[in-house]
Amino acid sequence: MAVATLSYLTRPDGNAEWQWVPRRDTELVDIIKVGLTIVGGAGAAVALVVAFRKQLRNERDIDGMRSVRATAIAQLGDPSPTVRLAGVYALVNVAESWPAERQTVANILCAHLRLPVAPADDEHPLATKTIQETIKPAETGIPEKVTTYSFPNDRGEQEVRKTIISVLREHTVHEEWSSLDLDLTGADLTSANLSGANLTDANLTDAKLAHANLADANLTKARLFEANLTRANLMDGNLTHARLLGANLAQAILTNANLIGADLDLTDQRGAVLIAADLTGADLLGGNLTSANLTDANLTDANLTSANLTRANLTRADLTNAELADTNRYRTNLTDANLTDAILTGTILDKTS
Repeated sequence: MAVATLSYLTRPDGNAEWQWVPRRDTELVDIIKVGLTIVGGAGAAVALVVAFRKQLRNERDIDGMRSVRATAIAQLGDPSPTVRLAGVYALVNVAESWPAERQTVANILCAHLRLPVAPADDEHPLATKTIQETIKPAETGIPEKVTTYSFPNDRGEQEVRKTIISVLREHTVHEEWSSLDLDLTGADLTSANLSGANLTDANLTDAKLAHANLADANLTKARLFEANLTRANLMDGNLTHARLLGANLAQAILTNANLIGADLDLTDQRGAVLIAADLTGADLLGGNLTSANLTDANLTDANLTSANLTRANLTRADLTNAELADTNRYRTNLTDANLTDAILTGTILDKTS
């Protein structure tokens, strides 16, 4: 293929002019390569500058976020509840702007909820109670360490905690926050509003959740060992494979709750409402269900060995293949209940209806 390129040539008389000069394909390729190399080099240089500036900006942003985070943490320990609230919102902003630090922010917020709080004192609403704890090894009885705890004692702290709880409730439903590990061991969440919250696999061991609103909350595989859920609202909650060993569920509302495969060994469910609850395969070994309402509940394959069902209402409950050995069924209402293949050995049947 004949190809010509426009070239600047010098004539014998010394004058120069532009002329079309025939070129071979290989020569054209070399010319194009040179041109692209020049342009490409300039483009690469520009790209390097852009990348450098972006990296610098990111580093400055990270430094800024670190500074904000440090300030927010300090604010959470401030005597003023207003300043503490500002710290909470600042940490949330860090979590939203810096995804890599979401777990750290969650850890900080949960740690604040785990701190013990003394009741507000009308005479000294901003006072701080300090308790000294002396650790004495059993072997020697000699004090080795003294730990001092400061307990916030103001009404504003309750507002701070409500705000943190609200943040967790509203944000855990989003995918970005749903996989966070929430450690609320021993936290005082009395009357907390956690309705609809995603608490999957959360650690709520020994948590105080009396009167808490957990309606429609996701507590799948949550750890609730020895938790106090007295009169808590768990209606429509998902507690699939949740671990509630020794938990107090007295008078709790669990209507339509999903408790498939849940561990409810030794739980106190006196007066609990479990209407239409799904307890398929649940373990209720030694549980106290005195006066509990299990109307229309599904207890297929459930283990109720040694459970106390005194005056419990199991009307229309499905107890297919359930283990009821050694249960106390004094005045238990089993009207229209399905006991197909249920194991009833050793049960107390006095006055069972």
